[in-house]
Amino acid sequence: MTAHHNLRRLREYLGQTQGQMAALAGCSLHLVQSIEIKRMKLSAKIANEISRRTGVSEVWLLTDDPQAEMVAVDGKPYTLKTFEQRQLDFHFSEGAHYRWRQIQLGVGFDLLLQMLDAAASEGKVREFAEWFENVVTRKLGEDFHALDDTVRGNHRRAREAAMNAGKAIPLSLLEPFSPEPFKRVRARMAQAIAAVTAGIKRKKRAKSELNQGRNW
Repeated sequence: MTAHHNLRRLREYLGQTQGQMAALAGCSLHLVQSIEIKRMKLSAKIANEISRRTGVSEVWLLTDDPQAEMVAVDGKPYTLKTFEQRQLDFHFSEGAHYRWRQIQLGVGFDLLLQMLDAAASEGKVREFAEWFENVVTRKLGEDFHALDDTVRGNHRRAREAAMNAGKAIPLSLLEPFSPEPFKRVRARMAQAIAAVTAGIKRKKRAKSELNQGRNW
């Protein structure tokens, strides 16, 4: 009987296909297949990624002792609950990252308002508006669409992990990214530019009328 690597033991325990394990490990299906039949050696890099994504001990994987008890990274017996918790922690951290991007967007809006005030004091509102439209709006719009695609992909993989584990992972922690905050900032910035521009025009008109009154 052909001996198999402990990677297969882990995979079967988790109920994962070789393709799913390859996705967790961040490597090819062929590599997983080759490691399992010991045609190729499990590298420290792949073992580390598997450990990070599943919670199993990296040392246990690299030692590859078929008699050794399966252990988690904390040295305790490895269970399905360990895997589920690691998946939850992993996807929650990614979800938190995207929510943090939304907070950064709000801070960015405050900075843009300060830049608009500075441009207004120098009489360069039109230049600022053009820069905002061409650089900020278009570039951020492209980035946010790419970010949205990334998060939706992570959400799909989290759902697949939950189904494979046979447990309900609270996917609400990783909702698909919404470009709405960006759209709101863009709309508020456009309103601010319009308000500043209108204010400058009013001041110029009032100054002109005042000068005309003096000429009379």
